[in-house]
Amino acid sequence: MTAEYSDTLREVRRPSEIAGKSVFNPYAAGVHLLTALHGRDPDYRFSDEETVNEARERAQMVLNHLAARPESHLVVVSHEMFIKTLLEAMTIASDARGMTTYRLFRPFLILRNASITECVWDGAWHIASINDTNHLRSQDLSLVPR
Repeated sequence: MTAEYSDTLREVRRPSEIAGKSVFNPYAAGVHLLTALHGRDPDYRFSDEETVNEARERAQMVLNHLAARPESHLVVVSHEMFIKTLLEAMTIASDARGMTTYRLFRPFLILRNASITECVWDGAWHIASINDTNHLRSQDLSLVPR
């Protein structure tokens, strides 16, 4: 198989001021708190990060691209928060633009590193499985964060 790379599958972009900082860093924690306080505004921007609506639009663009592909099977590799955004776009009506659905959806969906999520396109998106780690040896799971 030939691999294709796409920047559209990158992780959700956080404010550059907190890049590389722990969530326990006081400044980073303050930025996260400020973002949470603006939780009802999916267009809120602290600085140079991607807004929730921008991530959603990128996710929808990716889903449209994947649905138009001629292959019957594709493997897509991305990052946890963007995968959650893709899954949200698959499952929540496009007119549900408020932050409430995003804030409710995101914390309860736990994805382990190297897990597999299987989705099916048959004119609509369906999620067949989420967070499958059966391909990992049981001793390897201790190395997978969560």
